[in-house]
Amino acid sequence: MTARLPVPGSDEGTWGDILNSFLDVSHNVDGTLKSSALNTAGVYTKPGSGIPKTDLDSSVQTSLGKADTALQSAPVTSVAGKTGVVTLAESDITNLTTDLAAKANTSSLATVATSGSYADLSNLPHVLLPASNGSDDTAAVNAAISASPTNSVIVGRPGTTYIAGSGPFQFVGTRTYWMYGVTMRPKNAGNFDAVVASPAALTSGAGNSLDGPIRIYGLQVNGNVANQTSGQGNGILLASGANVLYGPTILQDVHVRDTRGSGICVSEVNLDGTALSNGSAAPYSGEMHIENCRTYNSGANGIWQRGGATGGINMTDGFCINNTVAYTTHDGIRIDSAGGWRIDGNHPYGTGLSGIIITGSYATKITNSYIEGIGVLDSAVDHFSASSAFSQAPTWSSGSTYSYNQVVIYSGVVYKSKVDSNIGNQPDISATQWAAYNGGGSVGAIMAMSSQSARPLHIVNNQISLGHNSWGLNANFLYRGILVQGPATGTSKVSAFILGNDITNELQPAGTNTTAIRLAAAGAGPSGVHSFEQSNVTRGAWNSTRSADATAAPVGSVGAGAAGGTGASITVTGNNQVGNISVTSGNSGIVAGALASVSYTNTMGVTPRVVVEPRSAAAAALGPIYVTTSTTGFTINTSVAPANNTAYSFDYIATMGV
Repeated sequence: MTARLPVPGSDEGTWGDILNSFLDVSHNVDGTLKSSALNTAGVYTKPGSGIPKTDLDSSVQTSLGKADTALQSAPVTSVAGKTGVVTLAESDITNLTTDLAAKANTSSLATVATSGSYADLSNLPHVLLPASNGSDDTAAVNAAISASPTNSVIVGRPGTTYIAGSGPFQFVGTRTYWMYGVTMRPKNAGNFDAVVASPAALTSGAGNSLDGPIRIYGLQVNGNVANQTSGQGNGILLASGANVLYGPTILQDVHVRDTRGSGICVSEVNLDGTALSNGSAAPYSGEMHIENCRTYNSGANGIWQRGGATGGINMTDGFCINNTVAYTTHDGIRIDSAGGWRIDGNHPYGTGLSGIIITGSYATKITNSYIEGIGVLDSAVDHFSASSAFSQAPTWSSGSTYSYNQVVIYSGVVYKSKVDSNIGNQPDISATQWAAYNGGGSVGAIMAMSSQSARPLHIVNNQISLGHNSWGLNANFLYRGILVQGPATGTSKVSAFILGNDITNELQPAGTNTTAIRLAAAGAGPSGVHSFEQSNVTRGAWNSTRSADATAAPVGSVGAGAAGGTGASITVTGNNQVGNISVTSGNSGIVAGALASVSYTNTMGVTPRVVVEPRSAAAAALGPIYVTTSTTGFTINTSVAPANNTAYSFDYIATMGV
């Protein structure tokens, strides 16, 4: 019978037996639990010999296994012959001194540190500039830089203003300068040629070469112009190039303000204008980057790549990208060796002369920039600290005194003073005291000047505003939205692609000469510019939306088909690029074929694309015409014979095709 508990109210007379039977299942007669009952309930029963390892948790078994293989006794009785608490000296270890000497020593590590050879080291050195002493940091900063290894990274202390008290801070080449949060400025009356300069830029005379590549990131320069009365007063003045291992010179996220001279100048010449050469540190002079920088209140140019003397180096193939240039006495961005440069996304505004001006262009691109307010010297003065050097460009007077960088007009040409206390020196015959401006009497949002062949020049997708009501225009200047100036003589030409530019003049004072797009020659010769122009928009008041030099007209001749009999004649007005042809046929023997020919005053570098349109009713009724072209001229041909003694008029445009 299955064991059970007694049922209350039942099992009368048998309940005791039933209960005992139930308890017998799990209990011994003495009241202890039976082993079988514990096993059934899952209770562990310790064996009489103890708990075996196999009955333990796996992690405990693992730990016990490690203990089994651990040191079971202490076989080491001494160390290097010493017992107890042991302290070892270098001599206690056999061959230790010899082994260490074979690996490295103090003198060899010092050689590595000074030579810049880091083949066995994982990191280049970082040199932290010293803290400012608050009065003159020139010596301490220059000493730290001079002692730094080649290829090192010079790190400024964020939040620090370093004072140039005894000369410019000299940034040595083939180094990187990490200067975020750092400001450098000259002391009052420091009157230095620069706040920050590379050593080569401060040399004079012949025989000097460029510094190695210099990379500057995040530096702020305050030129302290209100308290400077002499010296060139540039913010940053570098004469540094590029090499294969370290790359080009780079300025990025740099901010320069309130300078007596240019904000940023990277130069091919030294302090006295003598040409520098390439050297072992910088075998190449080009490919520099000036990116995401800002200049504000510059007494000369905002950003200037300064050209060199004849026979010197050329800093070509550079990048001037996404910079802001605000308020200058001279040009916003000036690139003197512009061959191969990419000038993109810049914003010059409030410039005393031109917004962007380049010379020596070849495969140069000026794109996607916004140029606003040019030739506003009379307004830019309000943004300076009341310095007499910054005033409106007046007509030169022999009795007036002019300051360094001041601008004057003489005989229709802009001149810039090269010295202080400039009095009585006639600008056109005083090259030591005055520098003539490239644009003559013209200022432009974009000025591209070339004295030699330059193909192609791209001026594309720029936004241009000559001026607005709060600035006005200087009546002494000739204003150009875009000016492309080619060679004065010879067969060399500039090929310009001028596409998609928006050119606006909100305010045109009476008597001011404004031209949206002008193509010109450097002198009195024929225009040295071929242009392809498309999708340009002009807005506002202009004296002329487009002009080219109206120099000697091409030579015309009556074609053989129209020259029969007597009375045939031809007149050509205009120039090599645009004009009108009026031809009158003879009185007999007129046939289809060559009607009129035009010979250019100069042979073109490439064959132009020529478009001819009828100007008179007789020309329109003549029927189909076609044009044959060459580098020396073009001919208008007819498919039917012209009428006798009849005048025909045609307009022509000769330009670069695509």
